[in-house]
Amino acid sequence: MTPRLDQENRIGRNLHEQEVVRLLTKHQNLFLSFIRGSVADLSKTKDLLQEVNITIWRKSAEFESGSNFNA
Repeated sequence: MTPRLDQENRIGRNLHEQEVVRLLTKHQNLFLSFIRGSVADLSKTKDLLQEVNITIWRKSAEFESGSNFNA
C-alpha cells in the first residue's frame, strides 16, 4: 500500500470512529431510558448501558455511515 493510500485509509477510519462516537453520545439518554424501562435498579441500569456501549464500539466497523443508528 502506498503511503498516500495508507493515510487516506487512516483518515477514513478516523472519520468513521468520530461519527460512531457522536451518534453513541447523542443516543445515551435513549439507551438509558430503554434499559431503565426493564431494570429498576439504577446501578444495574448504568452497568448494562456500559455493556451496550462496549458492544456498539466493538461492532462499530459494521456500522454504515448514513444508515439508521437507532435501528
